[in-house]
Amino acid sequence: MVCATKAARLQDELRNVFHDVEPVGQAGLQDLREGRHTVLLALALRHATPERRDHLTGLVGNARLDESGAALCRDILSVTARFEVERMIGQRRTLIGTALDDTRIPEFAAVGLRTAADMIIG
Repeated sequence: MVCATKAARLQDELRNVFHDVEPVGQAGLQDLREGRHTVLLALALRHATPERRDHLTGLVGNARLDESGAALCRDILSVTARFEVERMIGQRRTLIGTALDDTRIPEFAAVGLRTAADMIIG
């Protein structure tokens, strides 16, 4: 379940920035305003051009970040890191599936664990 938990954390990072998790028009503002150190942000900073990196470091962690600043952050995160985080989630799903295909695991247990992993990852 460690892979499922890690995948769920990565999924949450994406959801918190790119999906409505707060009142309409506020998606991702809280995480961006707080400047949470996430895998998504770390990858973006690693892969961004110097200009994009400057934009991110100037915007992320700013308590007064508005929707236009958040939109710029989302654009940068999309082109620099989102695909990689989605790939990491997919890898963990594959690892879970492979582990549960082990014939030494009773079928009823594998089914239960797959269901639990699906619920955790989303």
